[in-house]
Amino acid sequence: MKCLDNIERSRSTLFESEKKLKESSQDLLALTASLEEKVNERVKGLEEVKEELRLELGAKTAELQKQLEELEKFKQLTIDRELKMVEMKKELENKSNH
Repeated sequence: MKCLDNIERSRSTLFESEKKLKESSQDLLALTASLEEKVNERVKGLEEVKEELRLELGAKTAELQKQLEELEKFKQLTIDRELKMVEMKKELENKSNH
């Protein structure tokens, strides 16, 4: 009789352990799904930020390119002006010497 009681208790304990294991497995699946959803949301958010930064970078690059072109034009105008001044100075010196 005592042996049967022990077997019954063991069976009952095993049944309870199996029940808890199934519940834990279901909880784990639910947590996994929740975590996957959060990860996907975060990835989507990061992709949006990445696209915003890409667009901003493109705009800044275009702006800097325009500024560079303006500086190159200014540089060329300045050099041309200086060359013209040197040429005029030589002409004046030549006229002064004649």
